[in-house]
Amino acid sequence: MVDQAIHQKERYECLLPEVFTPLVAYLGEVVKSRTDLDWEMRLASNGTTWEPWLVSSNRSFPIASIVYDELSEEPDYSVSAIADVCF
Repeated sequence: MVDQAIHQKERYECLLPEVFTPLVAYLGEVVKSRTDLDWEMRLASNGTTWEPWLVSSNRSFPIASIVYDELSEEPDYSVSAIADVCF
């Protein structure tokens, strides 16, 4: 269902803050509800940007980066596939 919604938009539109931010939050909550992961904000390597991560005691995922990579680099992008990365 999410994939259908994002495919109705141009790819660049999905990367705009008003679409990208809620998309990351939604996908993060879906993954979080099915795993032992929790939200954590981490300071990026540039020292000024905070990034949302999904973390547990033995693993962590930069969820915003994963979503961004899927939307910007994959020819047949699917946000549904993102959950598979974290399971």
